[in-house]
Amino acid sequence: MINVRCVILGGRGNWKITADTSGVPEDVVRLSFLTADFFNLSERDAYERVRAALRHEHAWIQPSREKWQIDLHQLAELIGRPAELPWLTGTVSLQPEVKSDSQAAANQRIANVEFVFYITVEAIAMTEVNEPKPMSRTHVFISYSHGDKSWLERLRVHLRPLVRDGLIDLFDDTKIKPGARWRDEIKQALEKARVAILLISADFLASDFIAEDELPPLLKKAQAGGATILPVIVSACRFRREKKLSEYQAVNDPQKPLANLTVAESEQVLSAVSEAVEEALDIDCSKMICSAPIEAEKAHSAPMSDSARELLSLIEKETDPNLKGLTEIRNSPEPGQTMFIASLATHGKATVYKMRSRLFREGIAELIDDKFLYPPENAGGSIRYEFRAEDRPPLAQPVVVKSDPAVSIPFAISVANEPTLVESPFSKGKYFDVSGFRHGDQVVDPYTAKICLVP
Repeated sequence: MINVRCVILGGRGNWKITADTSGVPEDVVRLSFLTADFFNLSERDAYERVRAALRHEHAWIQPSREKWQIDLHQLAELIGRPAELPWLTGTVSLQPEVKSDSQAAANQRIANVEFVFYITVEAIAMTEVNEPKPMSRTHVFISYSHGDKSWLERLRVHLRPLVRDGLIDLFDDTKIKPGARWRDEIKQALEKARVAILLISADFLASDFIAEDELPPLLKKAQAGGATILPVIVSACRFRREKKLSEYQAVNDPQKPLANLTVAESEQVLSAVSEAVEEALDIDCSKMICSAPIEAEKAHSAPMSDSARELLSLIEKETDPNLKGLTEIRNSPEPGQTMFIASLATHGKATVYKMRSRLFREGIAELIDDKFLYPPENAGGSIRYEFRAEDRPPLAQPVVVKSDPAVSIPFAISVANEPTLVESPFSKGKYFDVSGFRHGDQVVDPYTAKICLVP
């Protein structure tokens, strides 16, 4: 048996592989993921830590609350023994065994939670028989007019890293081979699409095929919350007067289309499109885990105390998602004051902040209770509070360009006793955070990219 173990430390996976050195073909791979904490760690908390670490580093493993999807080819490459594992190919969907225990270390108890998979030929065969092959990539559809093909080519360059990393499967009509039934291929691609990029121009709006065959299924899917629409304004056109399209927030300002920009400015817009696709991928990942009704567990509420708000605003300044959090410095030199760093990174020129100890404790307790932070971890001369972004509803985004006043914009739906939480008016049962916005502000619904008003 080959043992492949991943220990999650500091938001990253640390791999260790052990196996018999006889060279005899193996028929079992034990794959496990382990978390450790100085405090009690629930199975759900441990799962969220593993999922966050794998999403950033190892997209070939897709955890879920039931069965995990694992790309066995990538696992075989990690192990590096192809001659001993000729059967380790394809994709498998397995439910982990969950094991937990605790042990003493440095006069403290460490709680361990381990997710274990036993991968065998039989397990792979059962997956192939009983389940359809899972889609490991998000399908991205580009709708464009052939008159704008040069912009399509530049956009594909910007999206290429996501394709290479196996995060997206990109489709446009240049993928259709000669002799193929092109209408059928486009129809299949539309059905699979989770993100649609629209390169909008006068030619795009004039196309009967786009208007009658491509846009209706995409907009219908987006209305149901099954796809994200990303309009990109290529050249001057009547986009803002197209009611069905202008409901969606354009990536760039419609008054500054790509054709009017310098090369450097247009490249920045196309880079923003790539980032928007990545954000859409994050939203889709959260849907797989948080699809249960909000009543199933405590709804996340935004912190209301001034101290909690101040701590959260400092945390948000950290751009590296793996370093988001707070590090409390023990033994403050000023009585009654708590010194801390608004990051998990304590090296380099980190800014040290201070807050009255009572207010700091109250703010930290509120952030932990409202699931903005994980419980504290001891780290020698400091205490670390890791940011738990995966548990938060997504935040509303500001509108870059206000909608045409003639277009009717719906209000988001208020949530009782949750002043900063609203329900999407376009996707029933989907909630997002409107902290920092006022009544009547236009915001972008993070699930559909449509514009709505703060109630």
